[in-house]
Amino acid sequence: MNVWKIGTRWGAESVLDKFIDYGILFFGNDDDKKMGDCQNVREGDLFVITEGKTPVAIAKALSRFQPYSTSDIIFRYADENDFIYSDTMICRAQIRLLTEKVSWRIDPRKRFCGAPLAKKGVENYWEALIEQDITGKFDITSRTVSLLQYDKKEGLFSRFKTS
Repeated sequence: MNVWKIGTRWGAESVLDKFIDYGILFFGNDDDKKMGDCQNVREGDLFVITEGKTPVAIAKALSRFQPYSTSDIIFRYADENDFIYSDTMICRAQIRLLTEKVSWRIDPRKRFCGAPLAKKGVENYWEALIEQDITGKFDITSRTVSLLQYDKKEGLFSRFKTS
């Protein structure tokens, strides 16, 4: 498993919301000289997602990178006009926002590059996030409730609470 860094800055604008909305990572434009080795990304590789120099999210590749033009991803018209260029590369990903400040060693100058020095920290953080999902930290308890009070059972629109 490799660890990669991908930036979200497109000029003054961030595309982090697009990453999350579409469940993908993407980069590249007609002027981008920092394409990196995206062809070396494999399913299961991890990413540090940065806003400038700051890590803000972590992701796991669910596919390899491929040109947007050959992918089955369809952007909304406005997003496609703003962010898709002839050489835009795209990868499906499972994305999680970071819940605390981290200090992984990554190259802040490139939009996309390898991050081998951050490997151990990123792997540990990802495993901890997945463990939280598995242990049910975010489980929601559900119950069945009638709309109106019936036989001394509280209803959703009851005037009086019964105990």
